[in-house]
Amino acid sequence: MAIGVLGNHYVATFMSPSADSAKKARKALEETLGIKYSVLVIGDRYTRETIKGMTPVMIDEKSLRMLILGLPRLLEPEWSDLVENFESTRYPYEILCREELHPILEAVLRPSPETIASMVDEDLHDFYTLLYSRPEMTSMVWLNSFRIVSSRMGREKHVLAFLAYVPLDQMALIKRIISEWEKVADSNGLEHHFGFLTPMDFGKRGILEYDYYLDHTDESDRERARKAMAALDPFFDELVRENKGVMVMKYVFSQGCSRKENFLYL
Repeated sequence: MAIGVLGNHYVATFMSPSADSAKKARKALEETLGIKYSVLVIGDRYTRETIKGMTPVMIDEKSLRMLILGLPRLLEPEWSDLVENFESTRYPYEILCREELHPILEAVLRPSPETIASMVDEDLHDFYTLLYSRPEMTSMVWLNSFRIVSSRMGREKHVLAFLAYVPLDQMALIKRIISEWEKVADSNGLEHHFGFLTPMDFGKRGILEYDYYLDHTDESDRERARKAMAALDPFFDELVRENKGVMVMKYVFSQGCSRKENFLYL
């Protein structure tokens, strides 16, 4: 039904009950588990069985539930020690997330509503324990169906999302676009993260998102964002002219839109 490459910022935000824990989770995903990107696949039972035959490990709902409810343990030094004890050339997630190692994973993480509730302020412990006792809060299907991740994306800072349609057979071009987003953000002192790359039109092209984060209540931060956007415009104007199949969202976002708000805001 759907497939996409996700950056760690999205995954950590999805897993975490607070903005602070999301920062720590991003670091744990990359440094402890060796996960830099994830491929999210939404499909039926037959799709899942097919994926299992294509990859050394699949983080299914059971694995993700353990990681979410045991997130505080994932951030502890003892977890890093466990990973280091596995002498292997493979990535830690390939070893620890295998189905046969689920009992070890559960013993180490001790996943429970009480465990994840320990990540929030003490006066919220009872509420979060009750909240995460609901199976929906660790259900990938339910959380995606009701777009819970969307409400979590802006917990710390305002999200400035950049979207571009790209041809998927030109990976060098995609890397060049991402590199420009990174360079402009760094030069203007803005926090930034890769968002996602989602194939469409049977894989002929995809939609690429890269996100800048700013404190919209801080005038200096807003000014840095304005400078970054102004710096990006010439790059993308040239990119669209010279590369067939590349289109930036600003060129198509309002096409066919005749609502009065469109004219008032623009």
